[in-house]
Amino acid sequence: MRNLIYLLLVLLPGCNGITQVSNSGYGAFEADIESLDDNTVALAWYDTRHPQAEIYLRLLDHQLKPISTEFRLSENDAQSYEVDIVALGANIAATWYELDASDHGVVRLGLWNRQGEQLWIRNLTLADIDARIPVLETVGAELFVAWLETAIDTNGQPGAAAVVAVRIDAAGSNKSEPFFVATASTTTWNLNLAIETDDVSATALLAFDAEHETVASELYVARVSDAGISVNRLSADDGYASKYPDIALRQGKIALTWFDELSGNNEIYVTVRELTEISSPRLRENLESRAIRISSTDGNSIGSYLAWNGAKLGLAWSDSDEEQHEVYFQELNAVGKPKSKIQRLSRTRADSLIPSISSFGTGFVMGWNEVTVNAHDSNPRLSRSEVVATSIVK
Repeated sequence: MRNLIYLLLVLLPGCNGITQVSNSGYGAFEADIESLDDNTVALAWYDTRHPQAEIYLRLLDHQLKPISTEFRLSENDAQSYEVDIVALGANIAATWYELDASDHGVVRLGLWNRQGEQLWIRNLTLADIDARIPVLETVGAELFVAWLETAIDTNGQPGAAAVVAVRIDAAGSNKSEPFFVATASTTTWNLNLAIETDDVSATALLAFDAEHETVASELYVARVSDAGISVNRLSADDGYASKYPDIALRQGKIALTWFDELSGNNEIYVTVRELTEISSPRLRENLESRAIRISSTDGNSIGSYLAWNGAKLGLAWSDSDEEQHEVYFQELNAVGKPKSKIQRLSRTRADSLIPSISSFGTGFVMGWNEVTVNAHDSNPRLSRSEVVATSIVK
């Protein structure tokens, strides 16, 4: 498993090839890719080579060739998962959550320079909070960080699930106290964040799914701005699970993708709406009927993520129509309509899962994990997976 490249066949015209980024030999999962500047890309993941799960990061050049070693960001007895990274000036901020031996979750946040040196690291949550799935973005020279948490009572019992956020400065100090954003549920295992700024203010949107006063999981977006916090359910309470939304903001428009059981199996949907529509309760009346269905297979289409690059959208997801999951890509226009045919990026003997996408140059970069043995729910040391990256040139 030190080399997965022999498994990969590049099928996409305009694709620069697929590069293996991790050298785990065991399990490398949940890639998060971020463009740092015009010449540098960062890819982070969790890795079970130690054998507990730890966070790693590696820098790549514009051709996605590694230009650094694998930086190990976490090092303790906890299990570290779900890393999210962002450029903060010349440095790289990273957040993730750690599980101790009793499965208590703590959110961590740190800052590193491009030589892999830790500038600071801290906990964002306390012992009486069980936290998971943090996300972050920059607002000027500061960080906006959000996560899912449940309070633990004196008897050790969890309370209601909630989305919580905090503002952190570049030195790692709080610019605000953690504040409640929205009610979630125990079935909420996805949270995504997008921020749009203008000359005077910033608006943060947090997308998630929850079984909150609904029969099945439905889509929610919370809006955080100087005017306050508003939360709106976007999808109808139709009994079909709508899961794992991702969002991207551009010039007052929000692009939203998710997968939905409406058609009997999970399929990918996309819609582009005005930001002003997001707080309207009427949106749920036509969100799904006006959305564009992207996938239409007998397989399971999951894990859809998108990114703007100018007026075009890049969309990535996984589909199991070929007996195992492979990664697919499609370019959409400014109103969310397909500009290209669906393009298959991987053809392997492994499961290609959980793509991450970021704009880069005139195109996009993507990372995902190639899994030949998934032992996540038993002994993660038995896992065999590596993280790979590719670029889509447009």
